[in-house]
Amino acid sequence: MTTRILDEIIDELGAYACLAPHATYRIVFAEGDRYESDEATEGEDDNGEEFDIGEEGYEDWPEMYYRISSILNDGPNHNPNYRYLSISRRHMPSEVTSDGHLLYSAEKGLFLDHGRILDTPRIDL
Repeated sequence: MTTRILDEIIDELGAYACLAPHATYRIVFAEGDRYESDEATEGEDDNGEEFDIGEEGYEDWPEMYYRISSILNDGPNHNPNYRYLSISRRHMPSEVTSDGHLLYSAEKGLFLDHGRILDTPRIDL
């Protein structure tokens, strides 16, 4: 999957969070860890540890932060020193659901368009 597609997925999750500010989430990772969240916040990450801002090769990208409300199965994707999970092109979960609706699945695709839930996955990504 290209970085453009991963960034689009994160952007869509951010758009959904804006449209559904009181949503609850379940975030699942391929390693088996699963978390519930009751708060999602948009942000961004960058490769500033490798490049200075303005330097050739520097880039930033969208990131989502999910506040952990419940640990269903802890694992390597959660740093116990933080209450938030971050997901971005560098750290993607295998599945994100909200209030019983599938928003994203690594296997099935993205079920959001402009933050609105779709019945079928998008085919344009």
